[in-house]
Amino acid sequence: MKRISLIIFLFIGFIFSCLAQPEHRIAIGFGGLSHGFNHALADILTDVEDCQRSPRDINDTDERTEEHMLILPVNLNLHYECTLKNHFSIGLCLGYDKLRMNQESWSYVAAEKVDRYGDGYIGWNRVSEDNGYLHRHIIFIMPEATVYWFKKERFSMYSKFGAGVRFNIEKREFLTSRSDITEFKEHHFYFQGSPICFEVGKKNLRSFGEFGYGAQGIGQFGVKYTFKKKEDRVGE
Repeated sequence: MKRISLIIFLFIGFIFSCLAQPEHRIAIGFGGLSHGFNHALADILTDVEDCQRSPRDINDTDERTEEHMLILPVNLNLHYECTLKNHFSIGLCLGYDKLRMNQESWSYVAAEKVDRYGDGYIGWNRVSEDNGYLHRHIIFIMPEATVYWFKKERFSMYSKFGAGVRFNIEKREFLTSRSDITEFKEHHFYFQGSPICFEVGKKNLRSFGEFGYGAQGIGQFGVKYTFKKKEDRVGE
């Protein structure tokens, strides 16, 4: 409860500090090859390379699972940013990533068998098989800090870092007679580091590209709109 109260207090303080600033930005971006996708792909490749072990005794059991990625590695990110100083900004990102995999699983029970020479040994008997799909929905929220190396009227370059929380919701859709299962997975720490970023376009509306690694992918592209308070525009 104390942690939740602290998060709420910090979030309220973040909102008030941003509302007091004269310059604000909102952006929408699409990223590719996120950490979630790369991690799932690495697990799949490891499973493919792994060989089934031999049974230890007659009471031994084993389960095997194979997964195949069925979706393009693209995620959606919504950004809000406010300028604290001319070259430093803080903001917040709300992102969504989805992984869809074809999933096959088998259950085995150890059994006594006889080889072609008549010698006995312990081997595996397949007792069940499940086929279906795994839908993994990833929702994350991250505070972000941005440093602008230089700002021009139509072009800027900057670096960005964000860290926050990732929530997983998984749904297993079976093609057999078994009912589908939806479960909420525990939350995890999530991050994004993008050292090379740029934006180009008009003064208020710009396209942007960001390159790094993490929740938003190794590359993110989108559009960004900057708006200012009326009193700040009058003084220009």
